[in-house]
Amino acid sequence: MRKFSLLLLTLTFGLMAISFATSGGFAPHGAMSKALGVSGAELKSDDDSPMKFEKLTHDFGSIEQNQPVSCTFVFTNESGEAMIITKVKPSCGCTATDYPQEAIQPGETASITATYNPKSMGKFRKSIIVNTNVPYGEAILYISGEVK
Repeated sequence: MRKFSLLLLTLTFGLMAISFATSGGFAPHGAMSKALGVSGAELKSDDDSPMKFEKLTHDFGSIEQNQPVSCTFVFTNESGEAMIITKVKPSCGCTATDYPQEAIQPGETASITATYNPKSMGKFRKSIIVNTNVPYGEAILYISGEVK
């Protein structure tokens, strides 16, 4: 047990050192969470997140093959500064996204649209990672359904 604890502690500090070195110092805008492979929204409670989404998941249910479907994820900027979406990365090429390119002011509402193009039959679950310029302004959105 002692060896496992030491290994875990070493791994944690190693990841912190890598994050620190690759970001050029302390980077409050998500560099550590990126190094750990989790979003800032997961590191903090949902109540503390500056991006308040109406929903984080969308289930399309049963959809037809080769018939693209879309959904919209609406959120409010609850940070004290202008928020810029710096990156939106779907987990695969079958999902396209559309999001605002301009700054979203504090208290303002905006949306991210995800369009899934179902080429393969069967169940699916895809993720969309959203990054912003605001500390802990990260989120992971999910779409799912079944192609029949």
